[in-house]
Amino acid sequence: MSDMAEAFFNAWIEIMSPPKFRLYCSWHVDQAWRKNLSKINTKEKQAFIYKNLRAVLEERDVTTFNILINKLYTMLLEDPDTMEFANYFNKYYMCCVECWAYCHRLGAGLNTNMHLERMHKTLKYTYLKGKKVKRLDKAINAIMRFVRDKCIDRLIVLNKGKMSSKLQIIRSRHKQSLKLREDLVVECENRWNIASETTAELYVIQKVQRDCKCQLLCNECKTCIHQFCCSCLDSSVKYNMCKHIHLLIRYISQCVTDSLEHPQELVDKDVGESNLIIVEETMKEELHTLEAKAHLTELSTSTKLKTTSFESKKRRVASLLEELQHIVSFTTSDENEELDAIEKALVPIKHTLRALKNSKCIPGAKNKKPQEPHNKNIRKQRFFSTRKKPKPKNRKVRLETASNETALHLIPF
Repeated sequence: MSDMAEAFFNAWIEIMSPPKFRLYCSWHVDQAWRKNLSKINTKEKQAFIYKNLRAVLEERDVTTFNILINKLYTMLLEDPDTMEFANYFNKYYMCCVECWAYCHRLGAGLNTNMHLERMHKTLKYTYLKGKKVKRLDKAINAIMRFVRDKCIDRLIVLNKGKMSSKLQIIRSRHKQSLKLREDLVVECENRWNIASETTAELYVIQKVQRDCKCQLLCNECKTCIHQFCCSCLDSSVKYNMCKHIHLLIRYISQCVTDSLEHPQELVDKDVGESNLIIVEETMKEELHTLEAKAHLTELSTSTKLKTTSFESKKRRVASLLEELQHIVSFTTSDENEELDAIEKALVPIKHTLRALKNSKCIPGAKNKKPQEPHNKNIRKQRFFSTRKKPKPKNRKVRLETASNETALHLIPF
């Protein structure tokens, strides 16, 4: 997943193999549509076209999507006010519907690349201090420092405890599911249908995976995010454990409870569930311990690499000094010509080192184009319009008397 620019995708194909799917970030698609709606003159038509675009984008059935997009494109071509926008839409979006339509990314688990954009912004403004960096070694050093800090943050989370955004979404969806009625669930063959309370849509839930040992589970439902899949937007596109799945789990547990005739079976079930909870907690602690050891090993390895590079530099300096001392001691004390030769050989070395420290001393640098300073600020990303708003023109106000004989022309200051 990336934005609509071809640079990242071409680089991926050049280095890696062609991917099975290529997806556009839905946020970038929406921003591009909003920006190009200015091709339509009237505000009413802009709002109407944007509403239809969002309906086409969020449609999850392929057959319905094809009908809606053909109808929308025909409508854009028939209106002369939307002809320019129709050409833009045909050029950039009609030829690659599988990259931006929701019906072609069901179950992919990706919808936006905001996490990558946030990481990019952190690298640019926090670790590179908002400066343009042309040297590759400085960029790699910033990335290594970023990875090191992320490892330390993860160790703090493992020891202190922190709830991730996915777990927060799971708990919020569980609270929303408590407002839904259980009679909305209709059981069918190998699936369950849940009717929406607000719209006329019918959501279909299927069981995907039986056993899963991941940590993205609901504590009340005792079910992880990978066991069920719903046809709603929250589950199929955004890959969350939606409120319909929580409602279904509550419905299934209620049916199991009603089917139990003997109270002893219910007690045994409670004991089994408590043992299962203890086993799950033990597995979580073991996974956290293994992950913490892996992060500590990574941090210690990076420290050793820094120490090794510093020690190798010290060894090179010592060997150079030893070799220079050996050359000087090899000369005879009576001959001054050998010492003069050594001094002449050291003169260009001084100039070369000075030129390496200051790029302006390199021969031919005057003929080159003026270079940007190394500490120049990067161009900030703007998410708002920078176009100046036109000032309101002064209008003449004419006040007529009752007899219409005289008139006053007032110009506001």
